[in-house]
Amino acid sequence: MSQSSNFDSRTRTSNLVSFKLEDIRLQVENKEVADVTVNLDYIDGLNPSELKNVVPIANNIKDYLTNYPNNPNDLFEVINRNLTLELLSDNNLGFPPC
Repeated sequence: MSQSSNFDSRTRTSNLVSFKLEDIRLQVENKEVADVTVNLDYIDGLNPSELKNVVPIANNIKDYLTNYPNNPNDLFEVINRNLTLELLSDNNLGFPPC
C-alpha cells in the first residue's frame, strides 16, 4: 500500500483533515484496485488536540477493504456505506457513538 498526499487544511469555519490511500486491492468480484480519499471535517472551534490520529483510521480502512467481509458482488455505494458504519462503530477509533 502506498499512502500519499497526506495534508491538513484548516480554515476559519472548519478543520479539514484529508488523506489518500492508493492501490487498495478490494475483495470484490473483479479484485478491483481503488484509491481511497478520506476527508474528516471537524466542527469549528474544535481544540486541535481533539483531532483524530489518521494512522489507525487509514489502517482500519485498508484492512476492511482488503478483507471485505460481505458479498463480493456489492456495489461501491454499499461497500462505502458498510465501511462508514464499521468506522463509526469501532470503539478503538474514539468516535462518539452514532
